[in-house]
Amino acid sequence: MKHSWAALLIAVLVPSSLHAQDASDAFLDEDARELVRLARVRISTVDRRIESYQTTARERSSVTLRAGIAEKLIYRRETVTRIDWQRDGPTQLDVLALREVAPLFDAVPDVPDDLSSELPRLAFDPADPGMLMRIDTTGLRHPLAEGAERHYRFASGDTTIIGLPDGRTVRLRELRIIPRRRHPRLINGSFWLDTDTHAVVQAYFRLARGFDADEQRGSSATVSVVAEDTASSRRRSIDLTQLGILKPLRADLEYIALEYGLWDLQWWLPRLVTARGFAQVNRFRIPFAYERTYDGYTVTGNADGALAEVTDSLPRRCRPVLRFPISPGNAARDSARQAQADTTRARQKRAEERRRIARNDSTPVIQDCERETIITAVPDSLLLNSPELPPSIYAGDTELIPDATLRGIADRVRSIPEAPWQFLTPRLQFGLRGPGLVRYNRVEGLSVGARMNFDMGPATLATEARIGVADLDPRGEVALDRRGGRLNSRLGVYRRLHSATPAEHSMFASLGALLLGRDDGQYYDALGSELIMRPRDSRTQWYDVRLYAERQRAVERNTDFSVAHLIDSGRVFRENFTADDADQVGARIRLRAAAGRNPAAPRIAGELSLTGETGDYRIVRPEALLRFNTPLVAGVALELEGAAGTNEGAIVPAQANWYLGGASSLRGYPGGALSGERYWRARGELGWGVTGARLALFTDAGWTAPRNRFDIDGTLLSAGIGASLLDGVFRIDLAHGFDKPGGLRLHVHFRGLD
Repeated sequence: MKHSWAALLIAVLVPSSLHAQDASDAFLDEDARELVRLARVRISTVDRRIESYQTTARERSSVTLRAGIAEKLIYRRETVTRIDWQRDGPTQLDVLALREVAPLFDAVPDVPDDLSSELPRLAFDPADPGMLMRIDTTGLRHPLAEGAERHYRFASGDTTIIGLPDGRTVRLRELRIIPRRRHPRLINGSFWLDTDTHAVVQAYFRLARGFDADEQRGSSATVSVVAEDTASSRRRSIDLTQLGILKPLRADLEYIALEYGLWDLQWWLPRLVTARGFAQVNRFRIPFAYERTYDGYTVTGNADGALAEVTDSLPRRCRPVLRFPISPGNAARDSARQAQADTTRARQKRAEERRRIARNDSTPVIQDCERETIITAVPDSLLLNSPELPPSIYAGDTELIPDATLRGIADRVRSIPEAPWQFLTPRLQFGLRGPGLVRYNRVEGLSVGARMNFDMGPATLATEARIGVADLDPRGEVALDRRGGRLNSRLGVYRRLHSATPAEHSMFASLGALLLGRDDGQYYDALGSELIMRPRDSRTQWYDVRLYAERQRAVERNTDFSVAHLIDSGRVFRENFTADDADQVGARIRLRAAAGRNPAAPRIAGELSLTGETGDYRIVRPEALLRFNTPLVAGVALELEGAAGTNEGAIVPAQANWYLGGASSLRGYPGGALSGERYWRARGELGWGVTGARLALFTDAGWTAPRNRFDIDGTLLSAGIGASLLDGVFRIDLAHGFDKPGGLRLHVHFRGLD
């Protein structure tokens, strides 16, 4: 899929180095050899039997940002286009519906200005079987290309027989694609060929290995910034792998699928294209999904015609020459789109020429041609409100492809065997070269770590070790990460510095401790093992389960060093609380749900958590959180949040109590300002601006007490002003706590990135 989110990620991020291997053992059986030979013969022919077709193409793409209890929609696009394709004439694209939205900037859907880079690819040439999924233009190695045996092995698989209403049968044969190496530019998949025409009519695959910038040696993941003038073109590249603030930098595909249907019982024509995957930049996890369907075909052709062999005189790949006819009442719009199309085409031709020169390739592999494509569209108001579209672009349950079909595709891809395991040289990260390896707090002082990951095939062995200069206690972990299948899992052993408060070992927490002498954590030492399970990264994180066994011990404050302490010797860290010694075995399950993705309408999200422990102490800890957002008037929005929890058990250790204070629970107060066996907290906020960037006035309230109380006595209050980015994911808040030990405090933090 040349322009899908998956293809763009692969083309931008994945390095080009890939070593070929000996091809003598490429075919695991003779049937596989014959299937590949026949498929290549089919690819090297031109099917000119179809003279014209008409169809309706529907498309939907979504990109979201995972942020705690609710996923936030970053971008969505929906199109409905009627296609009239003729072999010996122009292609006519009638845009029936079109809208896109980027809610972080504007919650109101709009019609995109540039139609030249998206719509033309919907029309396909039946003579070019690879046009819908041009793998070789995304940087992936096509398994049916000449010489692919150096990168893949092949095996024949199952056979499916489809009965037709007229009594005929269609026989499909599976060709299994097995990559020789686990590399991001290779695929692991299953192609199904029609045994009569030898055309690939179904394809299901995933990447042989997800991309990880830290694991690419001897190559760069770059984003190219091109500056052009009339005299020359110049390219500058920024090496993202060297920017520690962006790490981890990863991308992967859960699947790509292409399916054809037999129309009029004689024509194999595409019916769906879909992909699902995710990207990760630092702590930001970004799932994406793409769906396209074709229906309502009307085909004219000669079913008894012969296939022609490709020669230099037979053009195959046609670039669209776009024309936007001037329609009454839309002259300015259509003229602007024509100018945009001409500019885009000129830029693409210059880019192609640069790539050709870089390859030192004077002769294209397949001759190109040009085809006139005429794009017409009704007025924008009709495009946005077309009955062809769902009532709302924010409708999360309205999908082009039924859920049962998507689940079937995912199951098919999961059933494909893993790529053969190969030893890959692990890469060492140390200090500032790895995310989270340097931190500062009042227990460890400056803590520096090293990380090394070992590829174990279906799992990754992740190792990390660190030591603090203040306490000189070694800490670290060894874990097996399994990503794939129906869920992600992590099994590990560790020694960690845990916090009983919601405070975390983040960059902002470390800077606050080092510069201001302010540390909101309530720390204790934990030596143990754990098993964590949650949905795979491309899916909604509606649950997670943690099973663990820990030995918990108290730790002390070991340093007072900070920049603030250098200026004022009286500015010292507060003492750490005293944890109770405990050997515990426990389990925690969290469930999340959310309704509404439109920032211009009410939204609600919630989380339920239940933790149970046994050992030296028997405890049950239920907790609930609810968040409500709604727009008011004149760009003002209201957010309300409430949470409550309790402990049930004869005796509760200090580290199992609830602690309030700090950015994530009670702004304007230090961490641990309140503690008890039961708590509730609430916050309210009025924000002004767009969803992606807002100013806010807020107030927080919090309360804790023993289990035999549930009232408001001893409630702490605060208020302040702040700013938020990315719909509240990044916050800068200046809060004042009205009661002791409150005061004026600045909080900078990410909210909900877990």
